[in-house]
Amino acid sequence: MKTKLLLFAISAATLSFTACSDDDDTPATSVPEICTQAFKAKYPTVTSAKWGKEGAYYTAEWKEASNLRDVEAWFSPAATSAATSWAMTTTDYGKDLFMVPTELNNAFNATEYSTATIDDIEKIEYQDTSRDIYTIEVTPQGQRADLLLIFKAADYTFVKAIPEPEGDITPDTVL
Repeated sequence: MKTKLLLFAISAATLSFTACSDDDDTPATSVPEICTQAFKAKYPTVTSAKWGKEGAYYTAEWKEASNLRDVEAWFSPAATSAATSWAMTTTDYGKDLFMVPTELNNAFNATEYSTATIDDIEKIEYQDTSRDIYTIEVTPQGQRADLLLIFKAADYTFVKAIPEPEGDITPDTVL
């Protein structure tokens, strides 16, 4: 009886994991040509991107730096040209400050949050490069709520700390 129960539990767990697979996968043939043209122009050396759809945007995801960083580029099918289709790229550095420029590491260590637990570090790039930022998601000691620390990418200046937004940051998210 215990063996049957164990087999049932394993089967149920397997089904629940397969049921939670990434439903956002979009075949490359279903991605609007303006988005694929913009992707090829922006990232000509990337050959193994996986496409998805997030709201009004198509996203291309791939790994770089020997699989150490996850990259996701966002494209608008409503753009008037391939040059304006690219909306945003996020590069996920994980939790390790040693993966980012030393200047960002130093800027983080100069904040009041330097003793917080780092949950994630991302660089977010936009068409308007003055908007480019690094975000460091932290859990301050003694607190349960996560904060998002925002730094200017151009000079690593600490901008502000805000509560962690619900869901993904998209090209339309105002930070």
